[in-house]
Amino acid sequence: MVATLDEFANELAKTDDGVVCEFDQGARFAVSADRTVEAGMALHDFAGGADTLVVDHDAESITVVGDGTEYTFRQP
Repeated sequence: MVATLDEFANELAKTDDGVVCEFDQGARFAVSADRTVEAGMALHDFAGGADTLVVDHDAESITVVGDGTEYTFRQP
Protein backbone atom coordinates (compact mmCIF):
# COMPACT_ATOMS: atom_id res chain seq x y z
CA MET A 1 0.00 0.00 0.00
CA VAL A 2 2.81 2.44 0.84
CA ALA A 3 4.40 1.99 -2.61
CA THR A 4 1.04 2.58 -4.33
CA LEU A 5 0.35 5.72 -2.30
CA ASP A 6 3.90 6.94 -2.95
CA GLU A 7 3.18 6.76 -6.71
CA PHE A 8 -0.11 8.61 -6.16
CA ALA A 9 1.09 11.48 -3.94
CA ASN A 10 3.13 14.57 -4.71
CA GLU A 11 4.89 13.90 -1.40
CA LEU A 12 4.59 10.97 1.00
CA ALA A 13 5.59 11.08 4.66
CA LYS A 14 5.68 8.08 6.96
CA THR A 15 4.30 8.64 10.45
CA ASP A 16 4.48 6.52 13.61
CA ASP A 17 1.25 4.73 12.65
CA GLY A 18 0.82 5.17 8.88
CA VAL A 19 1.45 7.49 5.95
CA VAL A 20 0.36 10.95 4.86
CA CYS A 21 0.10 11.91 1.19
CA GLU A 22 0.43 15.62 0.59
CA PHE A 23 -0.64 17.52 -2.51
CA ASP A 24 -0.68 21.05 -3.86
CA GLN A 25 -3.03 23.59 -2.31
CA GLY A 26 -2.86 21.94 1.14
CA ALA A 27 -4.76 18.77 0.21
CA ARG A 28 -3.88 15.63 2.18
CA PHE A 29 -4.77 11.95 2.43
CA ALA A 30 -3.64 9.98 5.51
CA VAL A 31 -3.95 6.26 6.26
CA SER A 32 -3.22 4.82 9.70
CA ALA A 33 -2.27 1.25 10.56
CA ASP A 34 -5.70 0.80 12.19
CA ARG A 35 -7.26 1.48 8.72
CA THR A 36 -8.47 4.95 9.64
CA VAL A 37 -8.45 7.44 6.77
CA GLU A 38 -8.35 11.21 7.15
CA ALA A 39 -8.50 13.35 4.03
CA GLY A 40 -9.26 16.87 3.11
CA MET A 41 -8.74 19.93 1.05
CA ALA A 42 -9.85 23.53 1.18
CA LEU A 43 -13.63 22.97 1.15
CA HIS A 44 -14.10 19.61 2.89
CA ASP A 45 -12.68 16.98 5.22
CA PHE A 46 -13.32 13.27 5.60
CA ALA A 47 -12.55 10.85 8.43
CA GLY A 48 -13.60 7.22 8.64
CA GLY A 49 -12.62 3.58 8.57
CA ALA A 50 -11.47 1.85 5.40
CA ASP A 51 -12.17 -1.75 4.49
CA THR A 52 -10.92 -1.11 0.95
CA LEU A 53 -8.88 1.57 -0.84
CA VAL A 54 -9.23 1.73 -4.62
CA VAL A 55 -6.48 3.77 -6.29
CA ASP A 56 -7.15 4.91 -9.86
CA HIS A 57 -3.96 6.47 -11.23
CA ASP A 58 -5.62 7.46 -14.53
CA ALA A 59 -8.43 9.36 -12.78
CA GLU A 60 -6.00 10.57 -10.06
CA SER A 61 -8.36 9.39 -7.33
CA ILE A 62 -8.59 7.14 -4.29
CA THR A 63 -11.94 5.70 -3.24
CA VAL A 64 -12.38 4.70 0.41
CA VAL A 65 -14.98 2.00 1.10
CA GLY A 66 -15.90 1.16 4.68
CA ASP A 67 -18.20 1.84 7.60
CA GLY A 68 -21.16 1.95 5.19
CA THR A 69 -19.54 4.89 3.41
CA GLU A 70 -17.88 5.46 0.07
CA TYR A 71 -15.69 8.55 -0.33
CA THR A 72 -13.60 9.51 -3.36
CA PHE A 73 -10.57 11.77 -2.98
CA ARG A 74 -9.36 13.40 -6.19
CA GLN A 75 -6.00 15.06 -6.55
CA PRO A 76 -6.40 18.84 -6.80
